[in-house]
Amino acid sequence: MILEGINIETRAFKINHLIITLFFLTISCQAYVMDIFKQDIYDLTPKIHGRIFNHGIPAINIEVTLEISALNDTKELKTHTNQNGEFFFESVSISTIKKPSMFDQKMVSTSLTIKNGVEYSYLWRSYLPGYNVLTFMSENLSNLICDINSKEKYFIFDAMKKNHDGYEIHTICDLHGALESGYVED
Repeated sequence: MILEGINIETRAFKINHLIITLFFLTISCQAYVMDIFKQDIYDLTPKIHGRIFNHGIPAINIEVTLEISALNDTKELKTHTNQNGEFFFESVSISTIKKPSMFDQKMVSTSLTIKNGVEYSYLWRSYLPGYNVLTFMSENLSNLICDINSKEKYFIFDAMKKNHDGYEIHTICDLHGALESGYVED
């Protein structure tokens, strides 16, 4: 009888141990599954506001195209300038449960263009690292002033990183806060 009591207590202990293990395993699996289905938000552009001129006169009804490529996806948005030559785009973010692969370079290509006759002009062209909006982007894209007759320029902004040449933007617009700028040669 004494052996049977020990045996029953051992079985009860093993059953309790099994129940506790299954409980924690279930909790761990739920946490893992919740993390798998958690959506991450990647901010790609700030709000964009600009004015386009033609020799100082507001350029009316010009089609402006915003194209953003990141995370193996490309978004294309279009708008037109109003009677004051102004155009607007809301900020662009991607919400996804898909995690970037280990081979993802975490780069964002942003292109803001207008068609001027048969030519396309860049109001903004960048290829920048990271899935976040950089300060110089917010400061410049919130108040772009552009003339469709301007030559294309490059602007180099401080990357705030050691041994980094900076971030280069191509545009026909006037930007501020750059370390260096000049005309793009044909």
